[in-house]
Amino acid sequence: MKKQDSIFFERSFNLCDMDYLTKVIHKDLIFFHDQAGIQNRNDFLENTKKNICSNPNQKPIRKLEESSLQVFPLYNNGILYGAIQSGIHNFYIREPNKEDVHTSTAKFIHVWLLENGDWLLKEVLSYDHKPPGYQYDSKKEPETVKSERIADHSDQHHDRATDKPTKTRQEARQLHSVFENYFALKDALVRSDGNLASAKANELLHALNGVQMNKLSNAEQNIWVKVMKNLKIDARRIEETKDVGRQRVRFNTLSENMYQLIKVSKQDTPAYYQHCPMANNGKGAYWLSKENAIKNPYYGSKMLTCGKTVETIE
Repeated sequence: MKKQDSIFFERSFNLCDMDYLTKVIHKDLIFFHDQAGIQNRNDFLENTKKNICSNPNQKPIRKLEESSLQVFPLYNNGILYGAIQSGIHNFYIREPNKEDVHTSTAKFIHVWLLENGDWLLKEVLSYDHKPPGYQYDSKKEPETVKSERIADHSDQHHDRATDKPTKTRQEARQLHSVFENYFALKDALVRSDGNLASAKANELLHALNGVQMNKLSNAEQNIWVKVMKNLKIDARRIEETKDVGRQRVRFNTLSENMYQLIKVSKQDTPAYYQHCPMANNGKGAYWLSKENAIKNPYYGSKMLTCGKTVETIE
């Protein structure tokens, strides 16, 4: 069964062999995901095609933590009829000719049934998703989790009448660091400082990895699952280079996804969505700012005030 896990994920998830996947999943498959809900067999196949196998230039990849895998046989009066697998796996985004970007880690449980000599996947549980680098067995609490727990404890003296505002403050804290680090990256590009932009992108990536999805509002969760991977990819690519031109290309798509997220997030101060028609080879490009005054991150001092505010987000 350990070999079965390796073959199953390599062929179905990493290589997108849909013919193989169709044959090895049970007709009554149920897939439970702690962030994406419940899926039946048809849902699972469709979502695999759409979310896992549709874009070879940004391909999700799954890698097992070998030492975590456990297998428990299932018997009925001494006759083997199935097996349970459990373990930890890590997820990455793979782009051509680039290092894989680690996006998350999670626990899993698989229930396999042995029918007519064939192993069929009957139930899947994918749960306890964490930021990359999280150590499930570590006794030391990650700083991002620790800070949230301390913040939560500080609000425990409030009575039930204040529960909802407290939750809102927790939600705001989750993304506040993300937006602040984005703005710092923007300011570095305004200065045309590739070294500083790389460092700020690294800080943004850490902030993204520290977000706990279960503490986001429903509206934020809906957008987060759509933009999370691309936000991390763009932040990582900006971090990897000191070339301001290449950084600005990635900042364009980073800003588009960040705009979707900030639109549904409750923040203490307004943000300004701004546009330069000359950027991106004349196609135009957007960015977010904490100031209404234009400071163009795509041209810096060459055309510092090129652009205008197109939307105020409050």
